[in-house]
Amino acid sequence: MRRATLAALLVCLLAGCGAESDDLFRVSRSGSLPDARVEITVNDGGTVTCDRGEPRQLDSKLLLRGRDIVRSLAEEAPYETVHPRPANAQLRFELHTLDGTIEFSETDGAREPDLGRMVQLVRELAQRECGLER
Repeated sequence: MRRATLAALLVCLLAGCGAESDDLFRVSRSGSLPDARVEITVNDGGTVTCDRGEPRQLDSKLLLRGRDIVRSLAEEAPYETVHPRPANAQLRFELHTLDGTIEFSETDGAREPDLGRMVQLVRELAQRECGLER
């Protein structure tokens, strides 16, 4: 059932069904490391923008990973969660989804696997799509 639903969704996306898609998430990353500062927006229709630039097509595997992570964080987001910033944190993230906002540091990813997955996804998007070192 899940595969059939996913297949139908992909067919619809490729065919351009429906109106414009909402943003899946927007994340701002900041910190003391080089290339830390970036704002990435992933649209549920399969595009990504870096620092409010022009939308570019996003690899479907990255889009699916993003959807999965956002779904996993859906219960936490409505509480407008702000994780305290530890002294040893080098990066800070502010994640906005349709469900709400979560602020966290890269060190929170060690305790909460879904936040760790988001840290990794942001790094991959920043490198592959935004051309940043990290």
